[in-house]
Amino acid sequence: MDYSIRPEVFERIVFELKEQQEKLDKVYEAGIDLIDFTGPYESVISMLIGSIYGQEGRDTFDWWKYRDWETDRKSTRLNSSH
Repeated sequence: MDYSIRPEVFERIVFELKEQQEKLDKVYEAGIDLIDFTGPYESVISMLIGSIYGQEGRDTFDWWKYRDWETDRKSTRLNSSH
C-alpha cells in the first residue's frame, strides 16, 4: 500500500492546523484557555500521522506545524523541487 502524500495535500493540512493554532493563541491572549477542548484533537491527529508515516514522519509533520511556516510559504513552495 502506498501511503505517500501529495505535497499540496501536506501543505494544506499543515497550513490549516497552523491557522487554527493562531486563532487559539488569540483566544488565549483574550483570557480564554481552550487547551482541554483542543488538546485531544491535536493528539489524535498526531497519532494518525504517526501510525501512517511512522515516528520519523510524525516528527517531520510536527516540525512543519510549529515552524514559521507562513514566512517560508511566501518565499518558497514546498513542492518547488518536484
